[in-house]
Amino acid sequence: MQFQTDAPFDVEEHLFGFQSRSQTTDVTLNILETDAMPDLPAHLLGDDLLINYYEDHNFRYAAAKPGTAGLIVVTVYRPDFSDVTMYVRKSRLPGMIHSLGKALQLFPIRALLAQHSAMILHASQVVVGGRGILFTAPSGTGKSTQARLWNRWTKAPVICNDRTLLFKDGGCFFTSGFPVDGSDPVYSPLRHDLGAIVVLTQAPENTIQRLSPFRALKPLMEQTVCDIWDVPQREALLALWCSLLEHVPVYLLACTPDQYAVDCLRRQLMEDKVIT
Repeated sequence: MQFQTDAPFDVEEHLFGFQSRSQTTDVTLNILETDAMPDLPAHLLGDDLLINYYEDHNFRYAAAKPGTAGLIVVTVYRPDFSDVTMYVRKSRLPGMIHSLGKALQLFPIRALLAQHSAMILHASQVVVGGRGILFTAPSGTGKSTQARLWNRWTKAPVICNDRTLLFKDGGCFFTSGFPVDGSDPVYSPLRHDLGAIVVLTQAPENTIQRLSPFRALKPLMEQTVCDIWDVPQREALLALWCSLLEHVPVYLLACTPDQYAVDCLRRQLMEDKVIT
C-alpha cells in the first residue's frame, strides 16, 4: 500500500519497520486536502467507534464520525480498493491527516486485509523458539498479563499487547505486530510462524485443554476485528479461520495471574511439540 499526498506527510518513527521495500503496490491511497467534500449516500451500511460506512453504486464511503467540527474526513473507495481517495476538510482541521498513523486509523483497513488472507485478532503475543504464541480473550481477562508473565519467567519477547496480525502465505500461517496496538503498544513488524492460540479465562487454579476446531471457532471469531455488517468480509474471515484451525492448535487456559499459569501452558505446548 502506498500513500500519495501534496500535503506534508510524516511517518512516525515507530512505524518505520512496517514500510515495505517492494517496488510494487496493491493499493494507492490518495489524500486530498480540500473543502469540496463528497456528498454522503443515504444508505448507511454500518459503523464502528470512529467511522460511519455508506454505499452508493460502485463506491463505498468511510466517513469519520462528525463532532463539533462537522464532517472532516471521508474515504471514498471501490470495494476492491482499485480506486481510493481520502478527502480531508482543510478549513476545519488543517494538518489533521499529516501522519501515517492517523491515516491508518481512518482507513477501512479490515476489508482490505480480508481480501489478502489476513485479519486482526485482539491478542497479546510472545515468541518462543521463533513461533508466535497468542493470548486472546475479552478485554480485562489478562492477555497482557500472561504475555508479561512469559517475558518475566521465560524471557520470551512480547510482540503485541492488544492487536496481532494473522495472515496466510503459501498455505502457512504467520503473525506479526500491527501499527495500532492498544493503550500499551509494542509496534513490532517482525514476522513469525504461528505456533498456537490460547483462549484465556480467569480461574482460582490452572487447567488447560485443547479445543476442537468447532469449539474454538466461536471465541476466536468474537475477538476478530471485523465489520460485522460486511458480508463478504465476514465470509472471508470465517473461511480463513476454518483453514487456520486445520493446522494450528487452540487451547483453553483457565489461569491464575502468576508463574503457575506459565508452567501449565508451557508443559502442554512442549508435550504437543508446539515448542521445544
